[in-house]
Amino acid sequence: MYFDDTNLFWVPPTPNTTNIDMCLLYPGTCLFVGTNISAGRGTTKPFEVIGAPFIKGKDLIKELSRQQIDGVKLVRNSREKILSRFIS
Repeated sequence: MYFDDTNLFWVPPTPNTTNIDMCLLYPGTCLFVGTNISAGRGTTKPFEVIGAPFIKGKDLIKELSRQQIDGVKLVRNSREKILSRFIS
């Protein structure tokens, strides 16, 4: 059962927690914190997206798609407005 199934009111545990999806994805995307890959902070979807200027989205999606990971949806997104360490 997921929180969505409870019909309870959602109270973010921290101000940076934007929604339930973020909470589900955080255990995977937080692995990128402390690396030179952004975990989506400064976007409208923190900890739901990852990225960096040097990542070739098409190649990454192609390679990860070969892994056939159940429940993983890969989407290339180059239009997201981002405020990050990569912008000077």
